[in-house]
Amino acid sequence: MTTWQRRTRTFIGLIGLCLGAIVLLTLEDRSSIQEPNESLGLAPDLSFHSMDSVVTQVTGERRNLRVEAEQHFAYSDGSSRLDGVRVIVEDESGDQILITSRKGQVGESEHQIEVTGDVILEASDGFSVQTEQASYDHREGSVSISGPLTFSRGQLAGSALGALYDDENDQLRLFSESQVTLGRLEFTSDVAVLADTSLSFSQDVLIEQGSWSTTTQAAYVQYDQAETHVELVQLREQARLDSLFAAPGSVVMMEAREIDLGYDEESGLLNNVNLLGNSEIRLAGSTPTAGERIVADSIDVSLGTDEGSVTFLEAREGVEIDSTDENSESHQRIRAGMMISGGDGTRGLTKMEFKENVEFRSLDFDGANQRELITEADRLEASLAGSLGEMESARFTGHVIFSHGDTTGAARLLFYDINAGVVRLRSYGGEGETPHIMDPNVEIDAEEIDLALDGTSIRAQGDVRSVLSFSGIFSSSTPSYARADQLAYDSKDRRTTYSGGARLWQGNTAIQGEIIEIYQDTADVRASGDVRSTFNLEEIDDVTSEVRQVQTIGVANSMRYEGVARRATYTEEAHVNGPQGDLSGDEVELYFGRSHLELERVESRNRVKLLLTGVTATGLELTYFTTDGRYIMRGSPVQILEELPGECRETQGKSLTFFRSSETVSVDGNEEVRTITRTTSIESSEDALTEASLNLTNDEEELVATLSENCPQPQFN
Repeated sequence: MTTWQRRTRTFIGLIGLCLGAIVLLTLEDRSSIQEPNESLGLAPDLSFHSMDSVVTQVTGERRNLRVEAEQHFAYSDGSSRLDGVRVIVEDESGDQILITSRKGQVGESEHQIEVTGDVILEASDGFSVQTEQASYDHREGSVSISGPLTFSRGQLAGSALGALYDDENDQLRLFSESQVTLGRLEFTSDVAVLADTSLSFSQDVLIEQGSWSTTTQAAYVQYDQAETHVELVQLREQARLDSLFAAPGSVVMMEAREIDLGYDEESGLLNNVNLLGNSEIRLAGSTPTAGERIVADSIDVSLGTDEGSVTFLEAREGVEIDSTDENSESHQRIRAGMMISGGDGTRGLTKMEFKENVEFRSLDFDGANQRELITEADRLEASLAGSLGEMESARFTGHVIFSHGDTTGAARLLFYDINAGVVRLRSYGGEGETPHIMDPNVEIDAEEIDLALDGTSIRAQGDVRSVLSFSGIFSSSTPSYARADQLAYDSKDRRTTYSGGARLWQGNTAIQGEIIEIYQDTADVRASGDVRSTFNLEEIDDVTSEVRQVQTIGVANSMRYEGVARRATYTEEAHVNGPQGDLSGDEVELYFGRSHLELERVESRNRVKLLLTGVTATGLELTYFTTDGRYIMRGSPVQILEELPGECRETQGKSLTFFRSSETVSVDGNEEVRTITRTTSIESSEDALTEASLNLTNDEEELVATLSENCPQPQFN
């Protein structure tokens, strides 16, 4: 062997041979031993005495033994004593082991030999042991030391109280108060064993290295043969590492049933830790209450040159990570089957990934209020700003579901922009489950949905579909629906905007336009851009007096419904067709009853034109009252053209009043009003008489109202 243990073994064996030779010499035939001179004052039982004696014994071909003593005493009881002992063992390669002591003694039993007083063992490879007393048992092949001892070689050094060298197992066992230093590591334990390129410690083991303090019940150390660095430290029977000076983001504690510590070959720094069984790691925060806690069945972690910053981390089975910020105002918890985290080597940890039943919880505190985001997914990928506690964004994939307060959602892909506080739901590659969110007011499905977690905004685009609890113009007993290319919600005015072919409907009541805006607080609705609306209203039939459903269709460039006033206003080329007739003007207003199922009145202003069956009227203003079917028109002048059998009759006046169910026209007759009645003959045949018609097939067709071309069309003045 080339290690110090084997050399020690060789030395111990040769010491046994040497001392055995001494015993043989002391037991030689007394006739060959010179009698002591009693005049020198020596003990009377002394049978032999020599000065500067040298005994050389060659055993086999592998080693030479040389024993030297300044004085050699042999006694009549068979024992002997050596003073100023030097034992030299030299093997065939020329390596030597030297043991020196002040005294040596061979007892009555030939196999027991003791050396005492400044006992020093020195090997040619630098190994040295110092003690005050040692004994050799030739039959057991062991050397025992009962008192304090120290030893050293290179970076290996230590001390103990009592030791035993086992020649058969080639081990040096330290009994108690063992202290061993190997490089930067300091070991303290009750029991320690030094073996071939390894050390083992048991019972209340303490290991200190730099800022790390480690406690365990058993530790095993592997180091290189030159003893220049530690290769591996194995901690068993529940181990814990604590850092005394951990910077924010660095490891402050590691604990597990078993822990393996790996060290850099050149620097000797701790660079790799493997934890197994009830594993836990804690990372320091900027305050005592802040930081991260990682638990799992097993954890592998790589450390930077400061022995604290994490450069790689992998956890498996029952993974759970808890993070708390410096003000304790937010808390994050991630659970998964496994996780892995790494970086680019310059900025610390920059990414981490979770797999298998991922659950992400983020709890924010806003004063006394708490808001928790819960997300479940098959997989989570997150970007980090240097440490586990500095998550910048998260990407969830697979079957993703989330909840935040009373808002829930689902998607195949979800991005969480932590700095912006925004959740972005997407379909995975345009396939799979359509992103969906729901709260007490609305459900939204779209190809893309962005939700601000502070409730300030929602953005959606791509085939947006909504189910709303919004009533306003609709019945509150059933949901309403919306569809558009895009959706935007702004919490400042609690307004939801649908744009791009927008449509809002409930049953047969509908509004469509390029843009539709819904105001949640006021129940207002605004539409613009090629607006078209359809309302199913109730009215009493003039003939049967029964309630019937009547459809009212309106078109314009802009439309506004006001919830408080229960008023729908059409502007810019407004055209409304319903119970009041076919009405157009620059502005048309519909006033609804409390139930929104009946129409109370209609008003129109500027360039007003009304078409009824066989009647055309134009003016500046019109008011229609549904209770009695009465029209009031004002203008400069008002013109009414009536198509009668065989003739057309025109009436003009400043103010005209007429009724839907009567042919009576009342003309205001003040001084500035004149009435003109003009009769035009037309063919009386049935084919020549074209009754004014109203075509209302569906809400996708144009509104059409006509008079016979035989009657002149009224003109606006």
